[in-house]
Amino acid sequence: MNRRMLAVAALVALAVIAAAPADPAARAQPAPAPEVTVQPASARIGDHLRLAVRVVLPPGQQPEFAPGTAGWGAVELVRLEPPRQLRTTSAGTEWLLEAVVAPFALGDLAFSPTLAVTTGAEVATLEPPPVTIAVLPTLLP
Repeated sequence: MNRRMLAVAALVALAVIAAAPADPAARAQPAPAPEVTVQPASARIGDHLRLAVRVVLPPGQQPEFAPGTAGWGAVELVRLEPPRQLRTTSAGTEWLLEAVVAPFALGDLAFSPTLAVTTGAEVATLEPPPVTIAVLPTLLP
């Protein structure tokens, strides 16, 4: 009987190996990086700008902005809109996060609007690629 069980276990193991995709990239592809846009692309200190972040997350995960983290730099959050689900596919859910922000430093200001991603009781942070705002001086030289 032990030989029969070993033979069955070996056949099951072979079936599992044969069913697995040969290409490791096909097994688990990372979600695309969040897409960040700021409009307009230039402003003066304290001007209000529209920030939009599109992100695709696995089912069961929900994003929200995490202001005050290092990625935000000298950009402050003025107003938040509730996160919106745009569409859900087998790859996950596409979310749109929108906010009004204001820069508070001069020059080319790069910032990454950090996101908090919740899955049940767990929270992880997600750093989108940085976006740059040209912050112009208010006074003439």
